[in-house]
Amino acid sequence: MLNIPLAFVNAIGTLISAVYIDKFGRRFLMLRSLPVATIGWIITATGMYFVQYKANNSDRGTYTAFSGIIIFLASFSIGMSSTPWTVNAEIYPLHVIGTANSLSTTTNWATNFVVATVFLLMLDSKLGSVLCFVILAVMAVLAWLFIYLLLPETAEKPINQILREILGDTYKPACQSETVESEGD
Repeated sequence: MLNIPLAFVNAIGTLISAVYIDKFGRRFLMLRSLPVATIGWIITATGMYFVQYKANNSDRGTYTAFSGIIIFLASFSIGMSSTPWTVNAEIYPLHVIGTANSLSTTTNWATNFVVATVFLLMLDSKLGSVLCFVILAVMAVLAWLFIYLLLPETAEKPINQILREILGDTYKPACQSETVESEGD
């Protein structure tokens, strides 16, 4: 039964993302959603603390943790669920886009496997069930810093402009189709 509200929140957030990703831009959505996701993880960690360490407040902790997960999921589905996949399809030179997308997808799934495995192991201890959500909050902050400092906006920009922003003025297109495109920049 608990999956129903989570799936509903995820679906609504994804629809919001689909409507606003081109209007506001990729960076805008990611940079605005990650602080809310961080707050969601901190609320979840607080709720788990009550569940694990304050037996007389375990009901409050359960509701607090569930609220934190809802907050996280709402913000994640708006800014970090599909948006990085969009950016990922827009930041590679044309001659490597297939290989680069394959490698990033493989990395994503391998990382998901590691996180899911470690997450389940951490939930077996009182400290681990609180600490795992604190670690997720820290990772959200690090993701925000990465996006803010290193990721250019990709919306409505040609690939060569994006690559020049990422790699600098030394970027030279590697194939003829990119050279033709860059002449129109």
